[in-house]
Amino acid sequence: MDELVCKIGDTPQKDGYKDGDIIEAFTEKRTLVSHAETILNPWDADKNDSGFLDINSHSHKMYSKTKQYRFEYVVDKVFRYNQFENDKQEDVTSQIDIKKFIARRIFTFCRPGRNGLPMFGTRILPVWFGGKTNWDKLDDVWNDIETHVGKLKEDHKKWGLTSNELKLFMALPCTGLTEEKAAAYKEPMYQDPSAENLVITKKRKHSIPRDNLPLISAPTYDSVLDVSVEVDLRKHTPYNPTDIVVEKK
Repeated sequence: MDELVCKIGDTPQKDGYKDGDIIEAFTEKRTLVSHAETILNPWDADKNDSGFLDINSHSHKMYSKTKQYRFEYVVDKVFRYNQFENDKQEDVTSQIDIKKFIARRIFTFCRPGRNGLPMFGTRILPVWFGGKTNWDKLDDVWNDIETHVGKLKEDHKKWGLTSNELKLFMALPCTGLTEEKAAAYKEPMYQDPSAENLVITKKRKHSIPRDNLPLISAPTYDSVLDVSVEVDLRKHTPYNPTDIVVEKK
C-alpha cells in the first residue's frame, strides 16, 4: 500500500503549510525497505567473540542481497566480489591498508555505542560490504524475515507513523505511486522553476482538497480535523493519486 500524508489545518506562519498540503509520500517499496532495515538492524544484533556479526546472520543475508560489493580478507589478500555481476572477483589488496582498515572498523563498530559499518566473520577472516545498495531482491529479503525472524511482510506495509503524527496529519492509502511521483508531490512551488536562484512561494505545489475524498464520511473527517484525536484512515479503500491530488496555481 502506498501512502500520501497531508497537513491538517494551516500552520500559523503565513508562508507555512496549508490544509491538505502533501507533507510526505511513501511507496509500498520504500515502507517495506524501511521496516526490513529496522528489523535486520546490524547494530542491535548479537556479536560473536570477535565483536563482529556471524556469517549468515540475518544482517549478512540482507547485505548479500542488497549491497554491490562483498569484501573478504584471506591470507593477506583482500578480494572484492561484485554481487550485482554474479560475484565477479577482483583482488583489491593494493587499494587497502588492511590493518588500519580493520582497526578503524573495529573502533567504529565493535565498541559499545558505536554504529560504524558492520563487520562479519572473525578478526582473522573478516567480511564486509560496500558500494551501492539495490533493493530489487526485496521480496527475497522479506522471505528471509518471515522464515527466520517470524515477522510478516503483510503486517509491515504501513509507514510507522506515531500517535502524535496521526493526530496532526492525515495519512491516505493509495495505489500506483512511483518514487518519481512521490518526490514530485513533495516539491515546493517556485516563483520561477527555471531560475538559477530558486524562490519558494508556497511550501507545497500539490495538495489534496477535502472535496476530493468522497470515501471519507463527514463525521470521520470531523474527527480528522480534531488534532486531539488519533485517526488512521489507511484502512479505507486506496485512492488513485491522480483522482485526488491537485496542482496549485
